[in-house]
Amino acid sequence: MIKKCLCCAIILVALVFGVLMVCALAEEEGNYTQPQVKVGPGLEVIKVGNINIVAPKGSRISQKDGQINVEDISAYVSRKLEEVDARFSSIENKQEEMKEDITQLKETVDNLQNNTSASDKKE
Repeated sequence: MIKKCLCCAIILVALVFGVLMVCALAEEEGNYTQPQVKVGPGLEVIKVGNINIVAPKGSRISQKDGQINVEDISAYVSRKLEEVDARFSSIENKQEEMKEDITQLKETVDNLQNNTSASDKKE
């Protein structure tokens, strides 16, 4: 009888220990974070669901019916070149405005110098 009780106690302790280990492992899995992926310059890691995708910065990714599509390189380069062209146009326009402002400032300074010179001669 004592042997039966001892066996039951050992089994019970083993069962409790097993349950505690499973709970601890389940908690660890929930806290698991993936290590940081090192990528080269100009690339980024894009997370889609549980999947990490390494793609050029600014790539467009779409998901349809469980399929993940990354923008192909020709579309990416074309879109980026259009963005660069738009930025250059904007910079050129601002540069022209600044040139006009500088010209006006030069004219104003010349007028002020001429007025100062004329008033000095009158005195």
